[in-house]
Amino acid sequence: MTIRNNKQTPLTETARQKACIEQALVRYEQARADGLCHDGALEVAMSGLTAQDSMALITALEQEKK
Repeated sequence: MTIRNNKQTPLTETARQKACIEQALVRYEQARADGLCHDGALEVAMSGLTAQDSMALITALEQEKK
């Protein structure tokens, strides 16, 4: 992750947003496959976007770039 003056570059921010959306979609699809209704699966997907999970995702993205 590139940080300049404590601000993320637009490309890095876009990559992070894209990865978070992909993560939420995977969680949603898995929850639906496990039998949850739409609302329940949506809750599972959104709960996966907590700060802790997002930081793990950002760390994984940083490792991919190296």
